Amino acid sequence: MTTRYPGSSLENLKKQAKSLLKSVLNGERAALERIAPYVEDDANFKLNDAQLVISRELGFASWARLKAFVVESVGAFVAAANNGDIDVASAMLAREPRLAQAPRALFRAAAMGKIDMVRLLVEHGADVNAATVEDSSYVGTPLLAATEMLNQAPDTVALLLELGADPNLEAGGETPLHMAMGTYARTPDKHGVVELLLDAGATHNQHEAVMAIHRGRIDLLAAQLDADPELAHQRFEEVDYLWLPFNRPGPTLLHIAADYNEVEVGRLLLSRGADVNARAGGSDGQSPIFHTVASWTAISRGGHCLPFLELLLAHDADLAQCAGVQFETMGASNCEGQVRDITPLDFALAFADGPEWRNSRSAVEMLREHGARRSVDKP
Repeated sequence: MTTRYPGSSLENLKKQAKSLLKSVLNGERAALERIAPYVEDDANFKLNDAQLVISRELGFASWARLKAFVVESVGAFVAAANNGDIDVASAMLAREPRLAQAPRALFRAAAMGKIDMVRLLVEHGADVNAATVEDSSYVGTPLLAATEMLNQAPDTVALLLELGADPNLEAGGETPLHMAMGTYARTPDKHGVVELLLDAGATHNQHEAVMAIHRGRIDLLAAQLDADPELAHQRFEEVDYLWLPFNRPGPTLLHIAADYNEVEVGRLLLSRGADVNARAGGSDGQSPIFHTVASWTAISRGGHCLPFLELLLAHDADLAQCAGVQFETMGASNCEGQVRDITPLDFALAFADGPEWRNSRSAVEMLREHGARRSVDKP
């Protein structure tokens, strides 16, 4: 009897059984040959017979046991992987080794930075490059999960690469390096992750000045500015991963530094003549200050880019400048609806009462202390 991982979607298995039943009733030769080892009477073949065939093919004695595996065991195992519960996961693997093949388990362990769990799963046969397409609307690999969440990074990323993760494998249109550059986790750990991926052969289409920011290499950026002072004013069309609603082509290096709260980079750029009020994405694009008033970062007071906001305010950022910002509703984080002309204070207020990770009340206070107004209050 073969033993294959059946997936974690009971609905998918039901569809397979119905499809097999239809093929048998239509007298298709391949289907009849398929059921022959498991069913003696194909003349009275029914849905429960098709379910039994599916179960036996996967190494389960009955549909009931297959159903219990998919509905109960996989979910419990993924939860153990997510929580890093080695004892529970080890005991479950001893009873049912196929659980290691559940892509969602390794995905969640990598996302949460559970390094020992990642090792355990791979040792038991988990595919380090498997995607989660079967049981999630989010398509991703363990390495993508690690580079998005940056939990226990760069250790988790280093381990996955050591275990054979492909640094250029795409899933859902993303590569690990693109995910690391665009992750919402504003933490210095990103620098080490980007270096690891580059060392592993990850490819990209970014300018080296942009990559210097992502790598945390202010020394490289300074050398590039020495060689080409115009970089401080250049727009970078290939940067397409900044947080919505500011994911417009054409940000400057100062926009990028602001978005990631790279304060020392910001100081360097401003000292080299970068325009504190430069617009990205056309005549109604946002200036760098918009990137500082509602962006979450793990390393700043209140969880936001307040140090960079202070830097821009100290360099006379224009608080009356409006930008075309796309909102579904004021305060929505997906920003897929109507474009509205708003000031930095408008944008900060849109998130002031939002979730903790996007709460921008401190930015609102700082902007008001510097005389910022809402667009409706402008003379």
